[in-house]
Amino acid sequence: MNENSVVELDRIFKQCPHCATRLWFRFCDMRRIMTRSGPRTLRLKVYRCPNPRHPDHDNVFRPELEGRFAAKYSKFGFDVILFAGSHFPSYDVKTKVGLHSLLTKSGVEVSLRSVNSILRGYATLQKFPLVNDPDCCLCITSRRSVILDIFHIANKGFDHSHWVIRDLLSGRVLCVQSYQSSASDEVLHHAVGKVWASLRVPVMGFTSDGDSAVSVVLDKYLRKHSNWHQWHLPLNIERVPVEHSVRSFWSRVVKPAYAGRPKGLR
Repeated sequence: MNENSVVELDRIFKQCPHCATRLWFRFCDMRRIMTRSGPRTLRLKVYRCPNPRHPDHDNVFRPELEGRFAAKYSKFGFDVILFAGSHFPSYDVKTKVGLHSLLTKSGVEVSLRSVNSILRGYATLQKFPLVNDPDCCLCITSRRSVILDIFHIANKGFDHSHWVIRDLLSGRVLCVQSYQSSASDEVLHHAVGKVWASLRVPVMGFTSDGDSAVSVVLDKYLRKHSNWHQWHLPLNIERVPVEHSVRSFWSRVVKPAYAGRPKGLR
């Protein structure tokens, strides 16, 4: 990847989930994060609803896939944090120096002081937030429903990679599981089951990065539905989904989730 590469992200769902009004483009936000491939700039198209009659009129709607790169307010991508935590899961003075040396040799430009932030980020991802994070539980419960976004982060040069499950509506990371390539399906099935059993609100639908393992796992959970594919929308950063699929998923899943009248999949 070229240095200072720029990735443009636009919203997938451009209708207001409350009133179905077409969202208005408000401004373009620039966010710079550090990844294992070098610095990356996210060019984010931010929207707002022109209808003043609903509660989210003053709020902005950011691109849904922003949360696949990094956590909110973080300057480091998930790939850097998970790579660092996989090699140094515990923290001490030697860990700090050793991790800084490892990241520098891997081509990640990071100061010694920033290593603390990376290790704290890894500790946050490792604890299961639906049980151990009251703030996350309150955020999910207040929204009354979730749409699970499932994607994987490849650990280049190493056998272990990670599955990440987050809530598409709030952007909260709900579960992170490491896996080897030979056990990808089993680990993802366990992770989805763990999240599914711990949620106190309905699951409205699923989005993914298009990995075939996701379809295999979701088939086991949604087999009782006559056409479970209507509850799953693959969202790939490099490939724009079919407009018909986006409209159908928005009307069946996204709008009811925001409207506060969720039926859910269970």
